[in-house]
Amino acid sequence: MFGIVMTMEPYHLVNTPEFRHVLPTSDVPTVVASASELEDAVVATAPTLEESVLARIEQPPPAGWSLRALADGRPVINPILDEAWALYPWGAEPATPQDTGASAES
Repeated sequence: MFGIVMTMEPYHLVNTPEFRHVLPTSDVPTVVASASELEDAVVATAPTLEESVLARIEQPPPAGWSLRALADGRPVINPILDEAWALYPWGAEPATPQDTGASAES
């Protein structure tokens, strides 16, 4: 089991020892991550999110480790978000009225 505490905003230092000591302790390995970190991590390929989480269960993560490390050095392209974004009409050419053949003078 591995815990991920999700936040909407990034808290860049929350996983460092200087800040973790004020958070409750648990027998379950846990990382605090922002929603944007998780969005980036789900498309990680080497290691995958699953492989990385399994490695963190087997050994405690280094101080300050975050899900953001999975996307370091790679362009972040999330096909799930890209497909969802493409469903919206934003950026599409505006619809033009059909030409009815009537002239502007009539």
